[in-house]
Amino acid sequence: MAAELEALYGDIDAMEFYPALLVEKPRPDAIFGETMVEIGAPFSLKGLLGNPICSPHYWKPSTFGGEVGFKIINTASIQSLICRNVKGCPLVSFSVQDPLLTKTVTINASASHSRLEDINPTVLLKGRATEL
Repeated sequence: MAAELEALYGDIDAMEFYPALLVEKPRPDAIFGETMVEIGAPFSLKGLLGNPICSPHYWKPSTFGGEVGFKIINTASIQSLICRNVKGCPLVSFSVQDPLLTKTVTINASASHSRLEDINPTVLLKGRATEL
């Protein structure tokens, strides 16, 4: 890819910043390259820390529209999130991989046979990410 980009731009260092971020080699077990993480991570963290919803003072029923909204937030699950966004409400399975294991483990599994058009796509990731 580097050779093709160098041929296109005349010099690989002449490539535009944004496309370069997207094609930079990802960090191990990640979806982003070093530049994206180093530039984006501080802003992501500041955004979380600056968001009032992350404060214990705001974690109360009135923040979520009353008791009904607060109950929805406190009883939400990955299964309910998937059921609201994927036709047929497929079975959802989730587990955290043991970093000491070197074998492949199942991260997500479903008993139903969902098609691509059944999914409400936001971002489809090909690999496991560890940053942010």
